[in-house]
Amino acid sequence: MATIRDIARLTGHSISTVSRAINHSGYVAPETKAKIMAAVKKLDYRPNHIARELSSGRTHRIGLILPYANHPFFHRLVNSISAAALSAGYEVVLLPTNYNRHVEVDRLEELRAHAFDGLIFTSRSNSFDFIMQYADYGPIVCCENTRHYPLSCAYKNRENSFQKTFQRLKAKGYRKIGVTVSRNEYVSASAQATIRAYQRVFGLPLKDELLFRDALTPFDGATAAGEFLAAEPGLEAILANSDEIAAGVYQYCQHHQRQLTLIGQDNELISQLLNFSTIDNHLNDIGSIAFSLLFEKEVKKVLVPATFIERHLPSLHQA
Repeated sequence: MATIRDIARLTGHSISTVSRAINHSGYVAPETKAKIMAAVKKLDYRPNHIARELSSGRTHRIGLILPYANHPFFHRLVNSISAAALSAGYEVVLLPTNYNRHVEVDRLEELRAHAFDGLIFTSRSNSFDFIMQYADYGPIVCCENTRHYPLSCAYKNRENSFQKTFQRLKAKGYRKIGVTVSRNEYVSASAQATIRAYQRVFGLPLKDELLFRDALTPFDGATAAGEFLAAEPGLEAILANSDEIAAGVYQYCQHHQRQLTLIGQDNELISQLLNFSTIDNHLNDIGSIAFSLLFEKEVKKVLVPATFIERHLPSLHQA
C-alpha cells in the first residue's frame, strides 16, 4: 500500500509539499500539484483516514444515542440529525441502547476516547449528574430539557403541550380518557409530565387502570384499548404516545365496532390518513437544532413549541 513518502520519493518533492497538494491546504504550484496528483493515481494512493484523524484531533463523526432504532419518534430525529450532519460533512453513528444504562456508559467512554467529535442524546436512562462527568471530553447535546444542568438541549415543553391537549378535551366535554406512555412514570420524564398535566386539568389523579405503560407498537395500542374498555366501558378518548400507537387503537375500534376519539403524537402520515388529532412535536426542528448546538461555544437551551393539530374531535356535552 502506497504511502505519502512513496509519492514524495517518486516526484522528488518534500512530504509537506505532497501533503498540501493531496489535502488541498496551502499553496502548491500548479505544475507541482499536477505531477503529485499523477503520482497519486499511478501508485493508487489512498489517504490513511485514521492517521488524519489522529493528527487533526477530529473524526467528523457524531454519536447519536437512541433507545430504539425502529421507533417512529426516534426515526424522525435520526433523519433530521443525519440530514444536518451530511450537509456539514459529518457522519452520524447510530448507538442504540434499549435504555440500558451500562450501554450508555460504554458510549460515553467512547466519547472520552475521542471516537466521536460529540454525542447527541435523543433519550437517556442515566442521570444528568452522571452524564455531566463526560462533558469535558466533547460536546454533549440532549433532545430534552436539561433544566439547570450546563448541557445544551433542543426540547419540547411536554407538560405544557399535554396540559393544553387535556384542556381541549375537557372543553369538549371529555372526562373518561385513557393514556398510553412509552415507559413507566418512575423512569420517564414524559410519562411524569403526562400524568401531572392530567391531574392539573381535571383535578384528579389519572386512574391506574387508564394508564397503559410500555406502549411501543400498534399492537400495544390495540392491547391498551382492550384493557381500557374492560376497566371503563364508558371510555370516551385515548391520548396515545405516538400516532403509530393511536393507529393500533383505531384498528381495535374498527374490529370491535367501538367509537373513541383518538389523539396521537408527532403528526405522522397515518394520523392524516385516519383523520385523528395529533400533537406535532416538530421533531425535524429539534433534530437539526440539536446538531447545530454541538458547535456552539456556550451552553444553549432551545425550546421548540409543540402544535396541537385538531382533526376529528367532536363535542360530547357542555363542560
